[in-house]
This record gives sequence, structure tokens and C-alpha cells, in this order.
Amino acid sequence: MLLFDLPFILAEKGITNPAAFLRQAGFPPHTVSRLLNESRYRVTYDQIETLCIHLHCTPNELLRWEPPRGVDVPSGHPLQKLRRSNEKSLAAKLLKLPVEKLDKLRAFVEKLETE
Repeated sequence: MLLFDLPFILAEKGITNPAAFLRQAGFPPHTVSRLLNESRYRVTYDQIETLCIHLHCTPNELLRWEPPRGVDVPSGHPLQKLRRSNEKSLAAKLLKLPVEKLDKLRAFVEKLETE
């Protein structure tokens, strides 16, 4: 099943107040509620584009795929890229790192930015 998974990308980006972020991006309150609480909410292309611009992501990063029961989908199938583990978000893990490791992480991130 293909699901719209906005809470995941918001957590990964370290956004601690998703409702305020979405309102600031121009979404009305009723749409904010639906985006955050209904994984089967119908999202328009315009909304996806707005989210991608503000979250600096691609549309596929807003989606999660769970294979249907009883259907064998090969491991090399492109949809497999949309599967997610149940691990904590990266932002949550960063909060637990000691300060001395953050310096190493900062250097690594700066190296990634230049690639």
C-alpha cells in the first residue's frame, strides 16, 4: 500500500511544530489537520510541490510503501526504495549524541555538502 507519510519527513527534518510549519508554508488549518492526521488524505500536485519546496525534498520522500499481504514483490523492485524501518528519526538520535561527537558529525556533514 502506498501511503502519504508527511510526519516522517517532518521528523527527519527536525521540525518540532509541524502545524506551525505547514501554516507558515501557506496551508489553511483544515488542510494542516488532514495532512498530519490522515495518511490516506488526497494530496494535490500543487500541495506536493509546496511541501517539496519548503521541505527541500522530492515527492518520493513524502511517500512510504508497505507491500500488500500475500503479494511477492521482488527485492529489486523500485517500490522497495519507499519502504521504511521503524527506527527513530535522525533528529531524535542527534539529540542524544554527546557534544564531542557532534564536532565529528559537523565535519562529516560539511564534507557531504561539498560533494
